[in-house]
Amino acid sequence: MIVASSFIALYLHHFQLPPSLPNAVQRPSSVAGQLSVTVRNADTLTSIPKGAQRIPMLQLDLQATCSADIRVVSLALRKTGLGDRSDLEAIYAEGAGGRVSNVQSVSSKDGRLSLRIRDVIVEACDRETITIYANFAATAAVAGEHRFALESVDAAGASVRLLNAQVASQLRRTVGDTQGGVRLEMLDPLSRIRFGTDRTVARIRLTAEGDDAQHVRSIRFENNGSASDDDLQNLVLVTNRAERVSSVLPSMEGKTALLHMNESFLLERGQTRVLELHADVHIGASTTVRFVVEDPADVTTEPVRRRR
Repeated sequence: MIVASSFIALYLHHFQLPPSLPNAVQRPSSVAGQLSVTVRNADTLTSIPKGAQRIPMLQLDLQATCSADIRVVSLALRKTGLGDRSDLEAIYAEGAGGRVSNVQSVSSKDGRLSLRIRDVIVEACDRETITIYANFAATAAVAGEHRFALESVDAAGASVRLLNAQVASQLRRTVGDTQGGVRLEMLDPLSRIRFGTDRTVARIRLTAEGDDAQHVRSIRFENNGSASDDDLQNLVLVTNRAERVSSVLPSMEGKTALLHMNESFLLERGQTRVLELHADVHIGASTTVRFVVEDPADVTTEPVRRRR
């Protein structure tokens, strides 16, 4: 027993944890940083035609402190005004590269909704801008009034400071005119997508609706297959005569392809055009390509009014 006790004492003398170790374990975690969000009116526009698309409602200027990059997770918004929530078909957020959120309707009676934000990281000491847009229904009531306010921002654990949080968007009032747009339909490719250059990976049909010609500004495609990034390169929209009508996108960003249309691309009133999405395909048989346009908000257009 005496020998055993001596061994235990010797063990405790040589192998017990040093007193400084608990302090090392309890070191504070890295600083999460702070995000300042300044709320501004996105536009002074007040009269909105029924069916108008991509109407700017709020602008959010985001600035990160220099301690850490900050990821924006979601935005909590609230619709106010006397207009019925059914007048608004879609609410969504866009950044510099296009839509950065899901598309939401205003389903809650109190006007609250949350937009899930993707791919928005404000780097340390840097700034980003997010704009909130609304699509108005063609059946929106005349004289309906709509505005939005920002209630909170989820920044993945970083503290958030709201500046001008009391600012709501300029009141938007629907008027009797109906603004047309462009209807997009996905068509099946005419042949199987195979490895090689200048392959057709998707086909679309565009139709101008309403009383005006439509200038298509951009189209955002999402691949619901497994191909991503450099699997597809040199993406471009062309006519059936191989005329390019968009800029060339070097590769997808993840599974997204945002194509900016040429300034000359125009759909006359009631006109329909079929376009093909071409790309250099660098995939094997097990990798899939299945492009879709997720929401009408992913087709940005601008009416071109003609003298009648």
